[in-house]
Amino acid sequence: MSESQNLNSNSNDKNNSENDTKCTFDGCNAKYVWRGSTSNLIRHLKRKHHVTTESSALTTSIQSSSTNNFINFESKINLPLIKFIVSSISPFSIVDDLKSSGLVNLHITSSIIEEQINKVYDRLFSQLKSKVQQAKSVMLSIGEEYNEYRDEYNEYRGEYNYIISCCWLTEDFEFYEILLCVKERFKDIIEALDKWEFTNLKFIRHNLEDCLDLYDDFCYMLEVKCKDIVRIDKPFNSGDDLIVDSLSRWAETNTNINYQENDHGISTIITSIINATNSLCGVVDFLKDQVTQNAINMPINNFNCYNCHYHKIEFLNILGKQYFEFSINNSSNYNRLSLDKLPFSIFPKLLELFKPLEHVKINERNIAAMLINASNILAEISQSIDLERKALKSFIIFLLNLYVPKIISKFLDPHSELNINLDEASKKIVLNKCQDYYSQFPSFSNNNLEIAQKELEYYINRKHFLPHLNEKLGLYEWWQQSNHTFPGLATIAQEYLPLTQNNKVTLNIDKFEDTYQDDDIVDKIEFLHYNMKYIDH
Repeated sequence: MSESQNLNSNSNDKNNSENDTKCTFDGCNAKYVWRGSTSNLIRHLKRKHHVTTESSALTTSIQSSSTNNFINFESKINLPLIKFIVSSISPFSIVDDLKSSGLVNLHITSSIIEEQINKVYDRLFSQLKSKVQQAKSVMLSIGEEYNEYRDEYNEYRGEYNYIISCCWLTEDFEFYEILLCVKERFKDIIEALDKWEFTNLKFIRHNLEDCLDLYDDFCYMLEVKCKDIVRIDKPFNSGDDLIVDSLSRWAETNTNINYQENDHGISTIITSIINATNSLCGVVDFLKDQVTQNAINMPINNFNCYNCHYHKIEFLNILGKQYFEFSINNSSNYNRLSLDKLPFSIFPKLLELFKPLEHVKINERNIAAMLINASNILAEISQSIDLERKALKSFIIFLLNLYVPKIISKFLDPHSELNINLDEASKKIVLNKCQDYYSQFPSFSNNNLEIAQKELEYYINRKHFLPHLNEKLGLYEWWQQSNHTFPGLATIAQEYLPLTQNNKVTLNIDKFEDTYQDDDIVDKIEFLHYNMKYIDH
């Protein structure tokens, strides 16, 4: 019997030696008879469902484990039986049916199974907590599942359950992805995460279609506990989306921070940027009407302002601060938004920064080019004390933090078709981390930068220098084979390669809740159902 099979017994008389039983494997409703052995069951599974030795092996395993536990069945865990119940999401009462078939001993009861479920959960949680705390870095993932149910008035209602998982790589490049919890509220997720005592939580991403505002609030709550956490959101399909989203998120985040720091000048600038970003379509339309009405000689028809934010910024830049402020201040719709505080001096730099995103469709090359621009601009204005330039510097640092991890993860994927020209910010991070690796060894203390640079060059040109490396291996297998060749980069790969994964954890939450009722047991079975493959025997 495989672990994924669900066997429900519908015996009419459990005291009889022969019991009429219905198989529900993959929707099968065939009935057959127990006669004190599993031969009918195994024959049915072989003939109808093409299940062979694996089925017999689990049957034997459950019987053997149950027999060994006959004397001390309450203290010893019948792990094969627990795996069967957890994987098939079967009720604990199934042990009564299995007893009639001879698969488990007669002394095991539903209450004993529940006790053993608790023990297995405690053991697996302890094991995984230890493993996750040893990881170099951990990425948190959030998905959602919408469930419908009938309320007390027999009307359909719906609610979201948030599925929280995390993944990481071991030093041997073994990939782990575990389910942490399933919760209905983001606040409850924070409380659930506390017991994992994360000290290495570095990245967070989502697979959400809805509730993104709540997700933003959750990220702010999480950043209080993990200040260096980096959000890895879904890639944008257009430069327009990337520009408006990055400007808005930066402004929202920094407005809160700067208000707390009481830096009124920066706060005013950032507030005006977020107001302009949120209202830019209307602002540009309004200004174009004003320009037309006043017959000002401006080449406004050359700007396709309706297509992307890049051209909207370009239009405002050419329009100029003086006319912009005059028009906005005479409009009751916009003068309340502090748009007269917009930092026009940074508009040319924003255009330089976003030039690779001018076209609606973008790809990884566009983003890489934008980050190169960001690094160049940051180096140019790094010493500036002007408030507007400080605001620009803050935005560029935010942008680099947002996208550099993705660039590094792609760079360290040997199968990537994109030959990324690392921007200076990304290269600096890679070289610094490589130096950190070599600084552990006294013999490299005087020239660790030189060695790090050489390793980076070897990796970039590996097909020329090291043609023997097998590029056809899987991602993690390739690094298992190559980590001695690129030991410094291998330590960075452990940290960043999980970002290349975008697996979505799915659970049939309705089935868990219908089967187990009790919330605590539901939580534990969900946890075991997804994570049992990692249990140490």
